Amino acid sequence: MRWSVLGLVSVWLAGCGGGMTEAERIQQCLNLFRDYDRALLLSAGNSEIVRRTIGTQVNAFDRTDIVVSGLRQFDCWTRLSRIPDLGETAARMQAFNAAGIGALTAPEYLHAGLVTGGRGERALKDFFTGLGYPVRTTGAPGLGRRVWVGPLDTVEARRGAEALASAAGLSTAYTVTRLPYPR
Repeated sequence: MRWSVLGLVSVWLAGCGGGMTEAERIQQCLNLFRDYDRALLLSAGNSEIVRRTIGTQVNAFDRTDIVVSGLRQFDCWTRLSRIPDLGETAARMQAFNAAGIGALTAPEYLHAGLVTGGRGERALKDFFTGLGYPVRTTGAPGLGRRVWVGPLDTVEARRGAEALASAAGLSTAYTVTRLPYPR
């Protein structure tokens, strides 16, 4: 049953992928990333806290498989060939000095992108760390590695990280208050 549903969803996604503008594809990727984060945070097998809060679901359908399929279908990876040269972009940008004001109620993390290889991961890490931001990566099973900038403790830090992501052409950048670790 599960495979037949995944097959139907894959066919549907394949039909929807054609004829989209780049802006529509990026918006679809952002929606899928947010769905992926939600699925990881709320999956019954994710943590003991979640199991105690919502209980153990019998024959629960794992939504992450559908979202992973969608992320692949819409080609949601950050590819170095699609973005401007990060070295040149970094040279034009001002480094973050960490003396910002406007403390956030909870630290936030900027999703800088999803990469498939070590070269892309290193390039994004070097770009943000070279400009004064902490960076970490998490695995995304079946997809690659996700690059996160943060924790961002102030409004200035968040806005600065978002401005850097925009200048670097990282179109699927968005912030979260909790890192969604994979199972």
